Amino acid sequence: MSTSVIQIASDYTHIAKRHPFTGTVKVYSNRFKPAKVVMSRSVDNRIQQRIKNVFPHQSFK
Repeated sequence: MSTSVIQIASDYTHIAKRHPFTGTVKVYSNRFKPAKVVMSRSVDNRIQQRIKNVFPHQSFK
């Protein structure tokens, strides 16, 4: 694993511990494009924004 992947995973666990939420967050990896992140609608908008701030650009659906 690269250092950036470990950093992103660490940031996600930090968000989940400080702001628990219900819903699903799925990450689809593709070798040609950056990973795609799909969140359910039940995830609070503030939490969605925090996750979007952590994850690389152009990876949301």
